Amino acid sequence: MMNSLRPSRRPTPPLVRLRLLGFGVLSLFIAAAVFLFPAALPSVLQRIGGPIWEGSNIAGGAFQTLGESFRSKYDLIQENRALQQKLADIELQLQGLKIIQEENFELGDLSLLCQGNLLK
Repeated sequence: MMNSLRPSRRPTPPLVRLRLLGFGVLSLFIAAAVFLFPAALPSVLQRIGGPIWEGSNIAGGAFQTLGESFRSKYDLIQENRALQQKLADIELQLQGLKIIQEENFELGDLSLLCQGNLLK
């Protein structure tokens, strides 16, 4: 029976060792910076993360606007019906205004005629 917890006898490639060493040194450097300069790390993270955070907010807003523009067919039909009703109401008002305008012209003509008769 083979024990899977036993370390491999294959040699580790030098590149892997170099990466592990670099990761260890970087980890120690970050730990020392956090320990020696505790106020520096939050400001650095804020400077790095701030633009990323704002960018994600902008992207989220853009997707929300895009989603609103693709409304369902039912909503569009309802809006179309409401706009058609509003148009019909406005056309009815316009017809009433045209009748009133014609009546005003006739009254104006009648007024001029009456004034002409009174002047004679």
